[in-house]
Amino acid sequence: ITRNLHVALRQLRLTDRKRILWIDSVCINQADISEVNVQVQRMWAIYQHARQVLVFLGKEADDSGLAFDLLSKLSSVSDINDGARRITALLEDQSLQTRWEALFQLLRRPWWSRAWILQEYVVAKTVV
Repeated sequence: ITRNLHVALRQLRLTDRKRILWIDSVCINQADISEVNVQVQRMWAIYQHARQVLVFLGKEADDSGLAFDLLSKLSSVSDINDGARRITALLEDQSLQTRWEALFQLLRRPWWSRAWILQEYVVAKTVV
């Protein structure tokens, strides 16, 4: 397994009960192109039937909490008419500059560049 997957498994494990995970990089032979092609066709069904999809963005960085704090502030913007004004205010708020930088760092992580993240996110019942 990759180093990143090793870190993910250590972080996602439960100490008090069993957890069953389906991990594409383990369950699909990545070296066998024909198997990959067949399995990619099944990904929609796999994510659709999953009880929950766990997304591991990588090892936590010092500023990860700041990024999620900003995402929380952004998610509180629910009124579409007032949303643009409030988001602009958040963008211009200098006290949030480090949070914006942390968010941009989070968005540069490898998970966001994967081909099927939209499918993982849209099809899953719950994304954690």
